[in-house]
Amino acid sequence: MSEGWSRSDGAGTETETEAGSGIDAESNGDGRSKDAGSRLKGGWVALPPHPDAPGGGRGTRLRAPWATATTASVARTSPAPAPSDAPATESDTAATPKSRRFTLKRKTATETPAEAPPAPGPRDVPTSTPTDAAPPAPPAATRPAAGTAPAPSSGRAFEFTGSAGEYFRVWIVNVCLTVLTLGIYSAWAKVRTKRYLYRHTRLEGSPFDYLAQPMQILKGRAAVSMFFGAYVVVGQLMPLLQTVLSIAFIFLVPWAVVKSLRFRARNASWRNIRFGFDGTFGEAMAVFIGWPIAVAFTLGLAYPYYQWRRARFVTERSRFGTAPFTYGATPGEFYRVHMKVAGLVLAMLVVVGGAAAVLFPLLKAQIAAGAIPMWTGLAANAVGALAYLFVWTYARARIWNLIWDNTAIGPHAFESTVRARDLFRLYLMNTLGIIVSFGLLVPWARVRMARYRVEHMNVTGGAAITEFAQGQSEAVGATGAEFGEALDLDLGF
Repeated sequence: MSEGWSRSDGAGTETETEAGSGIDAESNGDGRSKDAGSRLKGGWVALPPHPDAPGGGRGTRLRAPWATATTASVARTSPAPAPSDAPATESDTAATPKSRRFTLKRKTATETPAEAPPAPGPRDVPTSTPTDAAPPAPPAATRPAAGTAPAPSSGRAFEFTGSAGEYFRVWIVNVCLTVLTLGIYSAWAKVRTKRYLYRHTRLEGSPFDYLAQPMQILKGRAAVSMFFGAYVVVGQLMPLLQTVLSIAFIFLVPWAVVKSLRFRARNASWRNIRFGFDGTFGEAMAVFIGWPIAVAFTLGLAYPYYQWRRARFVTERSRFGTAPFTYGATPGEFYRVHMKVAGLVLAMLVVVGGAAAVLFPLLKAQIAAGAIPMWTGLAANAVGALAYLFVWTYARARIWNLIWDNTAIGPHAFESTVRARDLFRLYLMNTLGIIVSFGLLVPWARVRMARYRVEHMNVTGGAAITEFAQGQSEAVGATGAEFGEALDLDLGF
C-alpha cells in the first residue's frame, strides 16, 4: 500500500495519495463530504468526524492500515453516524462497488453523540494525525524464485596506503644496518619490510599484519648457512659423499616448501585471525618432484598441468582461521593461457623476421664489409628485451588472474583485474628508474608494484569475512621458511 500525505487548514482536511494507490476525499467542518460519498481503493477510507478526533471535530480524513477494506470492517471500526434525514443519492451508490458501499450521514449542529466512541481495537482505523502516525513497516525480504540467479553482491576492494617516501626511509635504514652488521641485521630488515607492506594493505578498512619475530628468522638463516657450508666442505674433502648429499638435497625441497608456506601463513593475520597452511610432505613430494620430472620427459608439454597442480596444492591447503580456501580452475584453462602465449611468441617471431628481411638488403654492404653499425646491435637487443618482457608480463597477468578468479573462501570469492599492458609499463618504468638512479628508486618501484596488485583485487560475497571462526594455531619454526627463500623457489601463489 502506497503512503499518502495530508494537509489541514482548519476548515477541513484534504488528503492525497500517490497515483493509483488510494482516494481523494475532502470533508468540511459540518461533516459533509464534498463528493457526498467515498471511493475505496488500496485500503483508503473517508470517515465522518467525531468530537474526539484530532482537530476538535472539524473534519479528519482517516486511513486504514491494511491493503483492503470491506464494508463490515469499516462499520465495525467506525463510530456510528448520527441519524440524518438526508438520503444517499444515486450518484453516491453508483460511485462505489457494492461490496464496499456505505453512506456518509450529515450530522446537524444540535445533535450530540449518545456516548463516546469505543476504544480502538487492534485493527481499528488510526485516528492520529499524519505527523504522529508511525511509518509503515519496510517490506519483508523475499527469497529469489527457484532457478533464478541471485543478485550480484558488491565487491570489497583491497587498498594500499603506503607511499614511496615512507618506504624509502625503512629501506635505506635496512640497507645501511645490514651492511654495517655483515648481514646479521637482515632478519630485522625483513620483518620491518614485511610489516610495512602488510600493515599498509587493507580490506574493509582493516590492515593485515606480519607477526614473525626477527630472532626466528635469524635462527633459520643460521641453520641454512650451516647446511650449505657443510655441503661445500664435504664436496672438497669427499666428492662421493657430496653426490649423496645432492640427491638428499632434492628431497629436502618439498620439506622446505611446506615449512616455508606454513611459517608465512602462520605469521600473517587480518583482524587478529591468523592464516594457516595444512599441506603435507607427501603431497609436496608429488607436486614439486614428481611433476617436474614429468615435464622433463614430455619436453615441456606437461608444464601447464604442473602449474595447475602447484596452484591447487597451495590454495586448497591454505586457510583463514578454520575456513579453507577452495580452488575451481581446471587444467584446460591453464593450457589455453599457454596456447595464447605460444601464439603471441609466434606472432612476434613473424614480425621480427619480417623486419629483418626488410633491413638485411639495406645493411648488406656494411655486413659484407664487416662494418656493422653499432646501433643495429643495440636496437636488436632492445627489441628482443622488450618482446621478452611483454610476453612474460602477459603470461604472468593471465596466470595471476586465473588463479585468483578461481579462489574462494566460503561464500566469498576473489577477483583480480590485473592487465598485461599495465604490468608491462610498470616493469619497464621501474627497471628504467632503478637503472638511472643507480638503485635508489627501488622503494619507489616496489611501492608502485604493490599498490597496483593490491588495488586490482576484490572480494565478493555476503557477510563480513570475520564471521569465520578463528582456528587453533600451532607453533611453526622459521627454519623451513628461510630454507625455501635460500632456494628462491617459485611457489606460484
